[in-house]
Amino acid sequence: MQSRSSVILGGSDSLARAERILLFGALGMLVVSAAVGGSLGLGASSGPAQRTHVHAGSLGWLTLAVLAVALGMVADDDRCPPRSRRLGNRISWLTVAAVTAFVIADAAGSASAEAWTGTAAVAAILAFLA
Repeated sequence: MQSRSSVILGGSDSLARAERILLFGALGMLVVSAAVGGSLGLGASSGPAQRTHVHAGSLGWLTLAVLAVALGMVADDDRCPPRSRRLGNRISWLTVAAVTAFVIADAAGSASAEAWTGTAAVAAILAFLA
């Protein structure tokens, strides 16, 4: 029998863990977006810092949070086989890593790195939705 805390928080192999991975990734992106946005001030000109702020916000915390909420709405650990739960955890880590790499590449200002990591981020998001 599982303890109450493992039922609420989800075991190491549950879909709640995948949801937490996405939510902590979203929280990290929110912190980055807020820090960069706070340093820009009002009326800042467009540039790499503003693009980083926008991408960390829109693609970062907003998208990751929406994926986490969607997973929480449709997740059913009782009917989901363990293999699918492990795959959900891996895809969640992959999605957070791809989005983080995209934001870092955007901050670095490398157009080719931004293109490749942007493609990887979109592919990871689509893999999550599949």
